[in-house]
Amino acid sequence: MPGERLNEQHAVPAWVLGVEVQHHRAGNVERNAKVWAGVLGVERSTVIVGVEFDDEAEEAIFAVRPRKRAKGRCGRCQRRCPGYDQGEGRRQWRAPDLGLYRTFLEADAPRVTCREHGVVVASVPWARHDARHTTVFEDTVAWMATRASKSTLELLLRIAPMRQPPAVVAATGRSAA
Repeated sequence: MPGERLNEQHAVPAWVLGVEVQHHRAGNVERNAKVWAGVLGVERSTVIVGVEFDDEAEEAIFAVRPRKRAKGRCGRCQRRCPGYDQGEGRRQWRAPDLGLYRTFLEADAPRVTCREHGVVVASVPWARHDARHTTVFEDTVAWMATRASKSTLELLLRIAPMRQPPAVVAATGRSAA
């Protein structure tokens, strides 16, 4: 069948091609981690621990954590800092969609004590400090905001209607210096 051959040649997940699959479990996450990292646009300092696909909500949630060398750093200045507490539990960051699935990265968000900034949420390699979106998602929104109308941006990225320029555009502009 032509669709099966295309799937084998290009390693495209069957659900992206619209082929019916019995279940969407991640299987061997370690074996697929490099592929998932590339698709999500996360750095080498990010470990993908697991993935869950929620077919009803059309969401993909990736459990991630920073590698040891990236843990325990101030979210503002990136200095190594002693831990303060475990924060308020797990957080989610919106990532670019995987086909029809809205995608999120989920991880613990501990706090650290920085000499300069006091108690802050520890840095994560996939997002800027105080962001609710991954760096890749923010960069995509910022790029599209300069090239498309707000309604197109809202439709393609499935984000809430905007009354003013998105905060991610401002955040991206500040850190680009």
